[in-house]
Amino acid sequence: MNKALKSLIAAGAAIEILFIIFRLLPLDGSQRILLYIGLGLAVFAVILLLARFLRSAPLEKRFFLLLAFAALVFQLTLLSAPPDLSDDIYRYVWDGKLQYVGISPYTYAPSDPLLRPYHSAHLPARVNFPDIKTIYPPLAQAFFTLSYAIFGENLDGMKFIFIMINMGNIFLFYRILQQRRYLLAPLLLFAWNPLLIMETAVNGHLDVLFLFFLLMALFFFYRQRWLFAGIALGLSVLSKLIPLIAFPVFVAELAAKKPQRKPLVLFSVSFAATLALAVLPYLKTIGNMLGTMMNYSSYWYFNSPHFHLLLAIFKDNILVHRILFLLLIVFLAAVVLWRTRFENKIFLCFFAFILFNPVIYPWYLIVLLGLLCIHESRIAFYWSGPILLSYIVAYRYRVTGAWHDSWPVMALEYGSLAILILWQRLQAYRWRSRQT
Repeated sequence: MNKALKSLIAAGAAIEILFIIFRLLPLDGSQRILLYIGLGLAVFAVILLLARFLRSAPLEKRFFLLLAFAALVFQLTLLSAPPDLSDDIYRYVWDGKLQYVGISPYTYAPSDPLLRPYHSAHLPARVNFPDIKTIYPPLAQAFFTLSYAIFGENLDGMKFIFIMINMGNIFLFYRILQQRRYLLAPLLLFAWNPLLIMETAVNGHLDVLFLFFLLMALFFFYRQRWLFAGIALGLSVLSKLIPLIAFPVFVAELAAKKPQRKPLVLFSVSFAATLALAVLPYLKTIGNMLGTMMNYSSYWYFNSPHFHLLLAIFKDNILVHRILFLLLIVFLAAVVLWRTRFENKIFLCFFAFILFNPVIYPWYLIVLLGLLCIHESRIAFYWSGPILLSYIVAYRYRVTGAWHDSWPVMALEYGSLAILILWQRLQAYRWRSRQT
């Protein structure tokens, strides 16, 4: 047994022990939040050191199987943990319940009196913003409905489905990595990342769903299966609207490198047809989803220091949202036109979406972690540790009942990120100096 395999087994055992402790300690909700943050940072530190030790380890099948198996064990260990840091999953279950009984979740807000016959002990009482109609696209709704059909209102059932989807992400990540690079470290940074594991298995966020189809689109794109790539990207958008920003990058890449029109036509038509077919059953009510999206993107903010800086200057919440949206559009246009690698463009699109977003929740980074299979920058991994500190706001909310951003918390988060990036650059400089 070589050193790499021994190191993975030892680290995996240590991480599993930490997760078991998290599940067994009898803590209340606010105490679990603090433990969640501490546990995530501890696992982050373990993986950071392990990745440095294994930076030259090859991408072997036995390593993949070990990482995948351990990731599954980690997630199943945490499956029954209550979602203390987010109530989004209650909205998922409620939407699935409505769909299951034949009611479009785009038609009524959860608090609508017409839905009282479908109330239960927990739903829609625990749904966030019950006066607002759902924001989740049709394919996400299909998975919510599937979960309700199998598991009813059981949260663990829905989280189990997300865990299985995430295992598909790990497999697709590995297959794409095989086509491009042959090092183990990126797979380790993704598969064992505490943010990915805990946001999926504890809080039950659906971002793993749109990432699954995004990785599938990239997998087919690299294999020049343009029809399937377009369908997969369409399914990703139908899971969460964010991947729509990547469509122009795919189109620009095909237009620039393929003189024949067939690949571009196949990709574009299959993408558009996938969206159209999924939206068709909701044609009369889908506008309500877009209305909720506009509401969300005009008022909400969290963990975004640049938003607060602009707000201090302009004193207008809606105006600052519009400024950041305009900056995002300009940046995305520049990325599409920039003569750089396709992989750089894809990464920069999603990075810009998060960077210019007034709302930067920890689980938003899941897509950036998934793109480690095509992009060498580790900023997503470095950020995935410090961003857990933003949950201190949730802890303070549990204790005081007041939800508001904290400059000290953001300074600690983004300051830690800056230090990690500088440390990585220094290590890279030293490595290049030794090579010469």
